[in-house]
Amino acid sequence: DVTPIPTVTWNVAPGTGTATVNSSTGVVTGSTPGTVFVTAYHAASGVTSNAITLTVLDLLVTSLTITGDTTVLEGNSTAPYTVSAVTYNNGDTAPSPTVTWGVTPGTGTVTINASTGVVTAVSAGDVTVRATDPESGTQSNAITLTIGVRTVTSFTISGASNVYEGYDTPGYTVAS
Repeated sequence: DVTPIPTVTWNVAPGTGTATVNSSTGVVTGSTPGTVFVTAYHAASGVTSNAITLTVLDLLVTSLTITGDTTVLEGNSTAPYTVSAVTYNNGDTAPSPTVTWGVTPGTGTVTINASTGVVTAVSAGDVTVRATDPESGTQSNAITLTIGVRTVTSFTISGASNVYEGYDTPGYTVAS
């Protein structure tokens, strides 16, 4: 004799964490870390099942890899640095987290936009660029950025080729 499996409505009750459940499929989605309690309710009999304690775990970044420029000239900006690889504590490799970009000073001077990862070179030398996941504190690999000296190799001037005695020329200018 086989007892039929009853049609039930799934429920989840918060404990120290929170989650949602699809009431018809029983698929639970964790929302905040801690414990929740999953039960099923059979409406025809008015019976509620035993409760299963489900632990919602923190999803944390465990590894970050970044890519970006390794050289830039004084006065110029890099393209935005990017997260090229990420690993979470559950083994997932997506999505890419929102990170905070930072620079460790070296012999050069730069400014960095902490949200976009764009570095603007100020003076020649080296600095180190890293990303940090703010939730886990995980830091990325380090990229050494070398800031090169902007060297002038030639330029031209423009201006008047004649002037009358007792008169001034307009100011001469650097053309390129």
